[in-house]
Amino acid sequence: MAEPSSRRWRNLGTAAGAASAGLFALFDLYQWAVATVSDRFHNDFTFYYAAARVGLTHGWPSIYDL
Repeated sequence: MAEPSSRRWRNLGTAAGAASAGLFALFDLYQWAVATVSDRFHNDFTFYYAAARVGLTHGWPSIYDL
């Protein structure tokens, strides 16, 4: 059986690991929310539609002229 002091340190290490994992999860959630809110084009169809409009309006070779 482990000594009370070593068990205490092990519990403290587990709690510190769980707290840091929680903080990283919150940070990742924040980064995801910021990226989602700032992105005006939320799906790939918008890009395909815009490319088709450029191709039809200005000619298909102009798609590659950035």
